[in-house]
Amino acid sequence: MSAVIKALKLDAGFFLYPHGQRLDIMCDGGVVLSKQTALYAVLSLLNIEASSSGEKKRVFLPTWAADIVYFEHLEIEQGQYANFKSDEMKKYDLVATGEGNFTFTEFATHRDSMYATLKILEMIVNHKVKLSELINAIPSFFYHTFQVACNQALKGKMMRMFLEDAEGKESSALDGVKIWLDKDDWILMIPDQYSDYLNLYIQAATQEKGEEIYQTYTTKIQMWMET
Repeated sequence: MSAVIKALKLDAGFFLYPHGQRLDIMCDGGVVLSKQTALYAVLSLLNIEASSSGEKKRVFLPTWAADIVYFEHLEIEQGQYANFKSDEMKKYDLVATGEGNFTFTEFATHRDSMYATLKILEMIVNHKVKLSELINAIPSFFYHTFQVACNQALKGKMMRMFLEDAEGKESSALDGVKIWLDKDDWILMIPDQYSDYLNLYIQAATQEKGEEIYQTYTTKIQMWMET
């Protein structure tokens, strides 16, 4: 697909997964975008669309989505991505997960990768932009997800230890425990509901800072488990 996109100078390529809820995006340069880069590409397109129409667009993202870039014409709310009712979703123009799921509520209140594909192409064509240019305009930053082994019996303790560690820092317990270590640097820990591990989401302004946060908290988790 990469070779075809580059040879035919196509605007983008799309991988639609079974059940039609998730998609991956390949830019005009023939590169498959990471989940967060794809999200930011779509947000950039929606920002241009909102600017063109003269009205702000409302977006809902989960707590674990990257939030390091500001979009002037978007009102972005982050919260717990669960138990949405149709009427609540209609308050937003876009509901996305940062994992390849996009719900454009002008069409429906469920994830629809086919419509999302058409909407993304429509915005690319209408505003005469290239995905590669939008991506190059996004500042580089660190964002990774990790899984740390943790048996079910210790998950409650991990929640308590993260809450204690959050004392004196900006934090949220809306979905797991999220701790801001700086303006753009944070770690979010969510115990997995089904398997024996903790989900760690880390964002940082630089690669070095992100790796430092990872090392610091994996060391703390190991120490908390052993005491």
